[in-house]
Amino acid sequence: MVGMLNKDRFQVGSPSMINVDYFEEYVRNIYDNHWFTNNGPMVRNLEFDMKKRLGVKYCIAVVNATMGLQILAKALRVKKVIMPAFTFVATAHAFKWIGCAVELVDVDDTHHIDINKLDERLRWSNKFWGDTRPDTIVGVHIWGEPCYINDIKEVADRYGVKNIIYDAAHAFDVEYHGVKHIGNFGDAEVFSFHATKFINGFEGGMITTNNEKIANKCKALRNFGFADASGEHTLGVGTNAKMTEICAAAVLANMTNINTLKNINENIYNQYRLELRDTFVARVYEFGHTNSKYNYQYVPIQIMRPFSRDKIMELLNSIGVKARRYFYPGIHMIKPYSRMHKHMPITDEICESILCLPTGPQMLEDGIVADICRIIKGV
Repeated sequence: MVGMLNKDRFQVGSPSMINVDYFEEYVRNIYDNHWFTNNGPMVRNLEFDMKKRLGVKYCIAVVNATMGLQILAKALRVKKVIMPAFTFVATAHAFKWIGCAVELVDVDDTHHIDINKLDERLRWSNKFWGDTRPDTIVGVHIWGEPCYINDIKEVADRYGVKNIIYDAAHAFDVEYHGVKHIGNFGDAEVFSFHATKFINGFEGGMITTNNEKIANKCKALRNFGFADASGEHTLGVGTNAKMTEICAAAVLANMTNINTLKNINENIYNQYRLELRDTFVARVYEFGHTNSKYNYQYVPIQIMRPFSRDKIMELLNSIGVKARRYFYPGIHMIKPYSRMHKHMPITDEICESILCLPTGPQMLEDGIVADICRIIKGV
């Protein structure tokens, strides 16, 4: 059975189903137009298509999601963020890199920010921190499941937190409560089109907002601060965060298969759930905390005690199954954040036990999911 798994064949995350014919056509158009960057037609088409699909007023394509968070922070004049400890370190680094202070909060059993602890920290900060209290809440939609959007808004209003930003790197084409797409919440949200994401542009990101003032600031900031296309007038200091035409073409080509990919991901996720339902070795992460529509980009499983997550990962990797730890180590254990944050018991537990299994079109071969699950159960 182990011999059926070819080495280096599987990856974590869902590689996109790029439509090669469309992509080649788009690339030919790029060369025919002699327009490779600087807000070209591919980028403009992508922004237009994303506005229609997500139902949001403004989409700003950027070079990657990290830069998207930084541009947004500059546009909102963020000084200090408060955010969940369980996320990829890039979320925290994006703000720290540009001089923002970062405060971490533990998560709950759903892997999303613990609303009670967020409330407690903000109540404490309002009482003792004064002008140094957080001015921005950063929510993270982990595993493509929306975080507690309504609760975060209530807490922000209660303590006068002026900005809400969402890291939506995992959550493209996800609908909150099955009604409104992620991308429409808070002051703005940021998506990733990195090569490992549900829809990829090799590299790339997108800022979405329904606020015209924020959108205009972000458009200027991504292009050296220029106020218009002439490049002669600036609104202030900006940077170069423009998406290239080739990356926009890759996203557009991937979008042609998005519904098929979502169905494949959901079917594979359900196969894992079925295969692992009766084992005491691992438990598949259960979506449904916010009654939303998901993209099933990730298949996280929690390895139960006393079994070793790392030993199971090493076993799977040794036979070519690219399972990965997410997110390890926790941000609160990494410099420079470890100096201020120590006690994050739920985040610690998740970081020590979560393993993401491969998904996507390459997992459609009959019996592959069952074979992986048999290896896990056989531990």
